[in-house]
Amino acid sequence: MSALDNDQVAVAVAVAAEASRLLFLTDVRAAYRDSSLSDRIVRLTPDEARAVRVTNGGTGRGGMGSKLGAAARAACCGVECVIGSATEPDIVARSLNPRARVGTVIRGEGARLEPSRRWIGGMAYSEGSVHVNREAEASLRTGSTLFLSGVKRVDGEFPAGSVVELVDVRHPERLIGRGSVALPASMLRLLRALSPHQVACVISILLRLRYADSAAAGQPARAGSALIDPDVYKDCRELADGTSRASQEAFAQLAAFSPDRVGDLADSLLLAQPGLCTAFLLDRGFLHGQVPMGPAARRVVRSVHAVHRESLVVYPGQM
Repeated sequence: MSALDNDQVAVAVAVAAEASRLLFLTDVRAAYRDSSLSDRIVRLTPDEARAVRVTNGGTGRGGMGSKLGAAARAACCGVECVIGSATEPDIVARSLNPRARVGTVIRGEGARLEPSRRWIGGMAYSEGSVHVNREAEASLRTGSTLFLSGVKRVDGEFPAGSVVELVDVRHPERLIGRGSVALPASMLRLLRALSPHQVACVISILLRLRYADSAAAGQPARAGSALIDPDVYKDCRELADGTSRASQEAFAQLAAFSPDRVGDLADSLLLAQPGLCTAFLLDRGFLHGQVPMGPAARRVVRSVHAVHRESLVVYPGQM
């Protein structure tokens, strides 16, 4: 992958090898806060490493920002990191001494990851980020999964199954964890911050826009705007009249989508969540604006999460 640099490869190898320390060698002695290289950064936590803005990045491919970001991820996996100069005498041996004043140290947090958690937590390449609120983080730290209502922002373009970073929406430097997304980025953006019933309304509308004309065999084709009229369809009315801003934004997006965009989104949803779509398609209530209300349909809607439950890795940290 063209976006993959040596710093990320180094972290993957360190996590896989259960290393206790990782040394990044570059062409400057450490990370600095100023372009004159006089204000050396001695020690950082993972959050501080992700938040620092360096003004001199060296000449390496990834730059100092890449090294700090990679070191923060390694530190979240329990690997202490040192960033130092490859030209400094005995740099490798000196970096093994915890008391030596060498480069910039990013402290490891927590224990090293268990084997089953190493791929998602430290080795896999992240293709984007999902920003969550504090309520969602608290739920994650008690062992729950990430519901769509807790997703506040999505960065990047990625398909379902991709590994993403979970960060604090108010403080993106805070890396909460990582996981494999259950929906593509386009659907996460459409469904973010919605309640389960609002999610069901969006799916009902999306499937009607996609399949209504083919379902009405022999009937004249209807304009897309007629299929999203709140005065006609209950799912549109409930979504448009929702008290949350996210609900109203989702309805506005659906109303503005082109047929091609609708097709792409509906097809990606069908691939990512076939059981969910099947429940709606068999019920056929979406054709008339009725969200399925049976126990099976409600259960399948509640089971839709932003991230696969079994893939979640939550790093140590305080809220």
